[in-house]
Amino acid sequence: MTTSFSRFFEHRPATVLPLEQAWHAITAARAKAEELGTRACICVMDAHREVIVALRMDGSCWLSFDAARGKAEVSVTFGVPSADAEGLGALPATDQVNRLHDNRLIFSAGALPITRGGEVIGAVGVSGHGDNDDPTEPQRGEIETAMAAIEALQPWLASAR
Repeated sequence: MTTSFSRFFEHRPATVLPLEQAWHAITAARAKAEELGTRACICVMDAHREVIVALRMDGSCWLSFDAARGKAEVSVTFGVPSADAEGLGALPATDQVNRLHDNRLIFSAGALPITRGGEVIGAVGVSGHGDNDDPTEPQRGEIETAMAAIEALQPWLASAR
């Protein structure tokens, strides 16, 4: 893995993820979750780890919002999909970073970074469950839902290049 802790201390980009685009992303993610039959919480945050918009679908677990936010925070902090950072959760240095984040980081699949012009400008995190979840791939629906949000942002993301 090419992720390093130095990324955590890097300057954050000046590019701002506008509310309009975050709303567009969360709307696409919700549609995908409904298509998959997943009851999810979806969180879009900016590069400063602030929640721009969040959605809790009917029937989702009350813990899902915190998990979606924690996954998104991992993704934006380390600049990788949260699934790629799963191994980092057990490292002593990561424990220190997690304490700085009030132990909110969730090192589990379900979040993707949002990049524009090569810079991480935010992340989308998803946590939830569905009646049709595959027990061999429990986070497949979460990843597909996050991917739908990123795909919805592609026209705007490409416009900055």
